[in-house]
Amino acid sequence: MDFQAVIDSLPRYAEPLMVTIGVTLGSAALALVVAFALGLMTSSRHLLVRTPARAFVEFFRGSSVVVQLFWFAFAMPALLGIQFDYLILAGIVALGLNYGAYSSEVVRGAIAAVPKSQLEASTALNFTSFQRMRLVILPQAWPEMIPSLSSFAIMLLKASALVSIIGVTDITTLAGLIGGQPGQDRLVHYGFVLIIYFILAWLMWTGMRALERKAKQGIGVNVKPDRRRAAGTGRGHERRDDLMMREGWSNEIVREIFPAVWQGFLVVLQVTLVAGLIAVLLGLLVSILEQTTPAWFRRGLSGVFQFIRNTPLLVQVLLVWTATSLYINPDWSAFAVGSTVLGVHYASYTSESFRAGIEAIPKGQWEAATALSLPVHRTWGAVILPQMLRRSTAAVANWIIAMFKEVPTLFIIGVLEMISQVEKFQGQHYAGAVEGYTIAGFLFLVASYPVAVAMRRLEIRLAKSNY
Repeated sequence: MDFQAVIDSLPRYAEPLMVTIGVTLGSAALALVVAFALGLMTSSRHLLVRTPARAFVEFFRGSSVVVQLFWFAFAMPALLGIQFDYLILAGIVALGLNYGAYSSEVVRGAIAAVPKSQLEASTALNFTSFQRMRLVILPQAWPEMIPSLSSFAIMLLKASALVSIIGVTDITTLAGLIGGQPGQDRLVHYGFVLIIYFILAWLMWTGMRALERKAKQGIGVNVKPDRRRAAGTGRGHERRDDLMMREGWSNEIVREIFPAVWQGFLVVLQVTLVAGLIAVLLGLLVSILEQTTPAWFRRGLSGVFQFIRNTPLLVQVLLVWTATSLYINPDWSAFAVGSTVLGVHYASYTSESFRAGIEAIPKGQWEAATALSLPVHRTWGAVILPQMLRRSTAAVANWIIAMFKEVPTLFIIGVLEMISQVEKFQGQHYAGAVEGYTIAGFLFLVASYPVAVAMRRLEIRLAKSNY
């Protein structure tokens, strides 16, 4: 590797960086509009207003954002005749609608948290519904929305890397292109991209924290500064493959492509099982180590997992795949590498859920174990972990569902999941984009929605139980 060549290539990231920032800002603006519209609609007392909004939210939350990107970019033009002039617009729309659906729950929850007495007072003052929402509800709900919306904004920033898989030239795409040139190293460039994303996430978190303080001060809440750390023109490739532009829907193609998509779906389930075990076991281990190890070790461990949590999964997959292929063992399968990276990535989330469960255990439980002279392993095994698992199960299960919907990201390294199967079918038959991506989205929705409903019921049940 020629270090001077690497350094000389860094200025080339300027324009793709503007593409990444543009995708993030554009999709964030769309997501905010969608979130408020759906949040207000799902808060309505009228069933005809609430039901379609709820269906929209569950549809976009229930399927994979990767599948949605491919559908908007390649299936929708053929099926509906609606074609984006630039692929970057397809990416902005897909990400904006997906994260807008997630964020709408934040808006709905914040509105519902406004004290009932405030609504009664506004009614007594003869405020109209619009005045009540503008002058009373939203000014109080907005500060409560910001922390959760800032988390979704950082997740959206990381998800912006996914536009590279539909042909948009962002910093992730450029890292792969430059890294393949003589004298360059993909591993170095992917590492550089991770650092860029981490810096952007930190800047975004800092700005959102300042916005939260200002919003709370605006309603008379005095907030101390929080010293905790945070959890281009972009035309892209305008080329549309002819095989993706066949118009209409074909039942014959559905019958031919369904076995391949189903086989890919089984691979998705296998990856989810392996990565889920890694995410749960590693997350549990990290949460225990954060409670039992010296401060210097805890800070280092926390820093590593914070970096993993604040950088895109796609870039992590590409970096680890490049490292294993070139420097460790080229015989490792894409399934093994992808499952491991996915599991470690989501361990950074599950560890936080486990940590919150541990910290929620009353101090008296620890003191009682000490008074009984229980050894450390008995304290954890018989007292702490059983209570922590009851508190954390629902949250961890929700992270596993989210991980399940991110498995299609692994198609980029050759894991034969549904996206890979659809593209393979297209290469052989020059058709199938509309049917394949639609079936993939439907399978994700059918598989994840019942589990998500069960998890919500479990959360409600655990919230009502006495620990």
